[in-house]
Amino acid sequence: PEGSKVTKLNANNERGASNLFSDFVYYLLTNKSQGLGDAVPADLVDTASLVDTGRYLTANKLFYDTVLADPTNIRSFLSQVAPLLLCNFVIKNGKFGLQPALPVDGADRISAGAIQVEQIFTAGNIIDGSFQLSFIDADQRQNFKAVVRYRVQPPYDLPQERSVFVQWADLPNTAATVGEEEYDLTSFCTNREQALKTARFLMSLRRYVDHTISFQTSPDGLGIGPGSYIRVYMQSLAYNSAANGVIGATGEITSVTPLADGSYTVFAYKAGDD
Repeated sequence: PEGSKVTKLNANNERGASNLFSDFVYYLLTNKSQGLGDAVPADLVDTASLVDTGRYLTANKLFYDTVLADPTNIRSFLSQVAPLLLCNFVIKNGKFGLQPALPVDGADRISAGAIQVEQIFTAGNIIDGSFQLSFIDADQRQNFKAVVRYRVQPPYDLPQERSVFVQWADLPNTAATVGEEEYDLTSFCTNREQALKTARFLMSLRRYVDHTISFQTSPDGLGIGPGSYIRVYMQSLAYNSAANGVIGATGEITSVTPLADGSYTVFAYKAGDD
């Protein structure tokens, strides 16, 4: 309650102690004695995104109670900490800001409804030859059990460390292939529910994000930016790793799944070709 006095990005912008990560980021970017106020002009701080993210953090009870004791690189620091609070640190139109890492509803809470996409991309508005699809290696997508450490702070007493153990309900407890990963949130997390949300978020990223794409398009009239939700329809996304194969010098096909006689449409690559 007696933390550093910062500008609280709300309706009144009063000054006082805050446990919102968005207020902390604003302080680091604008304060001239302890932050980057002398190096970062005010018009390069996306204050609106920090205000929106502050409402998201409050609605979902994601708080940041910490002490920053040593000098640090601001960009790497924010990029590492933001995902642990279910946010993303972004540079949008040259401005530093924060955005929720998950879709939100009208009350700024994490939304469990259908995602409202802001733009659709197809072969019609993707520049020919620029689309690239990369699948994440299987060893980087292994499910894991999360052990998250946090702290509780009794009044007028030393902090006490606690931990929560989170695993997927559809995986057996004794699954030898499911390892454990530990996340230390004791520097800022002071409640159990927040630790659980962080664990679920990190585990879900590992399970459900299996590929990345990149492409070029015309920027005119898109109305999107960092953090926007888009949908991409490309015929080449119909990918099945079991149908991969090699065509030998005499025409024989070696694949994981034997191919029945017939005609097939394939994407082929010949060594040495472009």
